[in-house]
Amino acid sequence: MTTTNSTTRRHDMQNDSHLTAKTAIPSSLNRRAALGGLAGLALAPAAALAQSAPWPSQPVTIVVPTATAGVTDIVGRLLAIELGALWKQPVIVDNKAGASGIIGSNIVARSAKDGYTAVLTFTSLYTAILQSPPETLQVDLLKELTPVSQVVLSSTLLTVSSSFPGNTIEEFIAEVKKNPKKYAYGSYGPGSTSNIYGELIRKQAGLDLVHVPYKGSGPLTNDLLAGTVQIAFLDIGSSIQQVRAGKFKLLATNGPKRLAQFPDVPTFQEKGFDGLQTSAWMGMLLPTGTPRDRVEKFSRDIARVMQMPQVQNRIRDMNLEPVGGTPEHFGKVIEDDMRIWGKAIDLAGVRNVK
Repeated sequence: MTTTNSTTRRHDMQNDSHLTAKTAIPSSLNRRAALGGLAGLALAPAAALAQSAPWPSQPVTIVVPTATAGVTDIVGRLLAIELGALWKQPVIVDNKAGASGIIGSNIVARSAKDGYTAVLTFTSLYTAILQSPPETLQVDLLKELTPVSQVVLSSTLLTVSSSFPGNTIEEFIAEVKKNPKKYAYGSYGPGSTSNIYGELIRKQAGLDLVHVPYKGSGPLTNDLLAGTVQIAFLDIGSSIQQVRAGKFKLLATNGPKRLAQFPDVPTFQEKGFDGLQTSAWMGMLLPTGTPRDRVEKFSRDIARVMQMPQVQNRIRDMNLEPVGGTPEHFGKVIEDDMRIWGKAIDLAGVRNVK
């Protein structure tokens, strides 16, 4: 699906005045040298000329590294609509699902460093990087992607199908222990935050659960509804409507305190589980080497979008929290999360993505 709308802001081009047709050629140069110099200007690399052009002056692509219909996809399309209106240029959403965000992020890291291809990714990208042996990663994403803006915050829920024989986390643990190997839990993908949550619960509670990875929350939500899988660690935006409709049961939430939407549902921490206190997020990144003014403009415009009342309402309707921070703030979030999630991964005993 393609979203078309956007905004163009012209940069000051006075610094390029020396390239105008009025530039004088010193008389000491002969005619051949002068013509050779002008030919050199005509053959200047397109990338160099592009840096002096207003940005954006052509369509921008936001890669969403999940399948369609999941919460990341919905946020990406919402951003595309509003950024397109600001920039007066088409903003295209391109879904490239797989490997907990690594596949789509690799594509962006290898793209031109001109600000026209970005990735809207999530915490699971970095947990997957932490779990992957360096030799298995095609691109060093920590070096080759640069932070633009943290976009939203989210929570992860332990949900079960309505037919699951248990209504509390204690009953869940008892049922799974009574039936080893009977149940499987679904996650967003190998190495994702939901995979880590599942392994933390499995290990700390002593459960015999099978992991079933999906390419994002959309397919996982559909299979939980269909009964293909009966247990899932899902983000709140993908699951809350199904919980409210009675199609999913909500047993516990991550984070340091109970959710305002579900004050009667305990946190994992309350129930004695360790390593599940950190909130998840979505954020925008560009290829490292993108001109700094374009990174900063992208970030400022995301912040503008996140302050729009209609956007805040839509984001909060999905039970997400709008952010729209600076590149520096987002960089610090990533740095802190690498440390926090590294400890959680060690606690869960999952170091290699499979």
